[in-house]
Amino acid sequence: DLEEGDSTYQQMFMNRWLSDSGTFYILSIMKDESLKQSNVVLRGDPNREYVMSLDTARSRRGTGDDSTLCVMEIRSKPEVVFLWSINNVTAKDLADEVIRFMGLFGGTIRLVLDRRGGGDYVLDELTKQGLLLVDEPYSIPGRRIIVEFPSTPAEINRAHQELRSGFENGMVFLPRRTESDDPAELKAYNEVDDAIKQL
Repeated sequence: DLEEGDSTYQQMFMNRWLSDSGTFYILSIMKDESLKQSNVVLRGDPNREYVMSLDTARSRRGTGDDSTLCVMEIRSKPEVVFLWSINNVTAKDLADEVIRFMGLFGGTIRLVLDRRGGGDYVLDELTKQGLLLVDEPYSIPGRRIIVEFPSTPAEINRAHQELRSGFENGMVFLPRRTESDDPAELKAYNEVDDAIKQL
């Protein structure tokens, strides 16, 4: 019964950022934190560890999924170092991109995957390429790296609370806007708002 102009509708179904007073996350805090940090990383440091997260959303056009991949570097204050969004992608092509990014960030220790909204199809494709859920039986050969994103309402609420707390307490940072003319970096930054909303 939600109207299209309703703030809940806009946030949940249109994936739009609203003002600080109209959204759970405090956008001004998130953007303020982003000013303090380093540039986007286009290739991981082999001596560092990374966690990737992948969120897929069923496209309204029905021709593929709208998806975002986020890479966070593990350190005393974890930092988002790379964000990537793509629209109208098939599950197989998205799985291929995940494999490619794991090659760029070779120290990836976990891939957090939201299985809803098309994520199950991506999981099937990743499994074909040897990436498995961490709790798969050892009789199945492959790299056990995939963790499911929380799916129950209580788990989702806890995840949102912890992420917001991380921003408010300066424990999670976004990449700072680059001063470089590198097209790849500029493209990543131009999609920061679209990518972060998927977290």
